[in-house]
Amino acid sequence: MLIRFLFLVLLIIPNFTFSQDQKMFGTFEIGLNEGIIKEKVLITGINNYSSFALHQNLRLDSLYYNNNIIRFSKDENFLNIFIYNIDSSINLKQTDTLKFIISGNFNSVSDSSLIDSYSDSDIINCYSIFRANGSSAWHPIFFKKNTNINSILFDLKSKITAYNITFNCHDCQNISVETEIPSKNPLIYKSTSTPPLILAGNYNWKEFSNKIFINIDTVRQKNIAKEADSIIKFYENLLKIPYTSKTVFAKVESKPNNGSWAFYATPSVVFVNNRRNNNLYFDVLSHEMAHYYFGNIFIPKSNLFYFFTESFTEYFSLKYGLKSGDINEIKSKYSFLKIAKTASYIPFLKTINGFQFRFVNLSKINTQNELHEAQRYYISPLQLLGMEQYIGEAKMIEFTLLVFKNIDDNKDGYKTMIETLREIKIEEKTIKKIEKDFFRHLKIRKYKFAKKMISNH
Repeated sequence: MLIRFLFLVLLIIPNFTFSQDQKMFGTFEIGLNEGIIKEKVLITGINNYSSFALHQNLRLDSLYYNNNIIRFSKDENFLNIFIYNIDSSINLKQTDTLKFIISGNFNSVSDSSLIDSYSDSDIINCYSIFRANGSSAWHPIFFKKNTNINSILFDLKSKITAYNITFNCHDCQNISVETEIPSKNPLIYKSTSTPPLILAGNYNWKEFSNKIFINIDTVRQKNIAKEADSIIKFYENLLKIPYTSKTVFAKVESKPNNGSWAFYATPSVVFVNNRRNNNLYFDVLSHEMAHYYFGNIFIPKSNLFYFFTESFTEYFSLKYGLKSGDINEIKSKYSFLKIAKTASYIPFLKTINGFQFRFVNLSKINTQNELHEAQRYYISPLQLLGMEQYIGEAKMIEFTLLVFKNIDDNKDGYKTMIETLREIKIEEKTIKKIEKDFFRHLKIRKYKFAKKMISNH
């Protein structure tokens, strides 16, 4: 157990770290109906960090250095954040303080088709629920200049800061921070942790089976808890890594028959208008809960970021579906594969809606956004299942754990995968066959294993 713990610690050590002495004091105010955020915080123990990031929905109104107002510059947004640079004449020391006056707006919407466009922001309001997660950078995130941009967000959870902040939502019924029982306003939060999850609004809160449910009825609480426990047990048995998050499940209603949508960010899974026979999509649940490992414990800093997070996540979700007898996602992906292959012969279709039918050779990808969503979720998970057919499940798990350990800043993801296959003693001829059959070309006949899985059920 100790060895496993040390292995996990090594995996998530960031390239830069906050001082253990960093402290944050101040106030945070939410106006639910108006869709406003106001924050006034004083931060000490920063120690020579020259840049910081804020969520793109927030703006820095003023910045004070040891109570004196100072200048700052702002760069273009990236990954839903803005980068700010402190006046170069200031050299921050451990004993200095910075005071931030921050304000911003979030979108109060009641339609899932609108809220979907804000899914990456982690600052949302829909039907009287406000949610702000630490990874959305609603507090300043400090880093040194020339730090790899991915590290700014994805290493955030490794930072340890002492928080002493008063939260207030003046038109909310309840407010909770982290996974504490909701309280009346205001709520004083004192903790040494990563930036906390905020939930505020007029909602029903219930703790059941070591899980927290928001706006989810009793019957569905039991169904979700049972399925979630089954998913957790399955992943823990495969990866031999404990699932330690006390997950929050929140349901946000939208207009009837308007689709469904979900996202995961430790420690919450949020569903918008899930309506398949009034039950949650358990294939969605297994995908979102796999993100606990891929994107939270394992943080790939690579040009293949979305392959290592979304495609690996969906691959494990498919494995759970096969184990539980639910092959709907396999059917969906195999059908899409055939459509994509047919469409690839028609030049016109290759350019509709941002190349949704395009197959991208993983060895040719330079930046993370080159891997289109359709390939992330529909083709690449089958690529990984195909790879498993060649090397077996045990070697595939060994490969998974090692490839995430090997990924580093700006490291080429494809080369890392091939090097990792060699490291786990896969024969060279098998590696060449995996590359030829799955990663470099889209050959439908090589995916007959998926068709066989479907027929076997």
